[in-house]
Amino acid sequence: MDSYKGLTNSKMSETKRPGPIPSPQALPVQATIDSKLKAAAESVFASLGLTPSEAIRLFYTQVALHRGLPFELKIPQETTTPDVPIPAPAPPPSTEPEPEDPDDLKSYENIDQLFDNL
Repeated sequence: MDSYKGLTNSKMSETKRPGPIPSPQALPVQATIDSKLKAAAESVFASLGLTPSEAIRLFYTQVALHRGLPFELKIPQETTTPDVPIPAPAPPPSTEPEPEDPDDLKSYENIDQLFDNL
């Protein structure tokens, strides 16, 4: 990391990081991936500061630690095809309470009645 001293963030992003030193046991992994899927995934990796090799290493590490896939697998809908883009994740559920139906609300003649019913 000493070689990065004095570099600005913009220069660091242009500079190739040294990869891990391969051990005698390190083996290459090859996979054929759709070009659109590859580009989308590598964009995410880049935003996380990961190279594709680092992301694959993380995946393999998690598989070994979990002794299985580190996520739930589901059977896709029958209408799903490879041409359908991967949907964005759903937004988190709202923490706002559901509005009440005005017809179900109780009314009171005065404030004392209201406090008596609390």
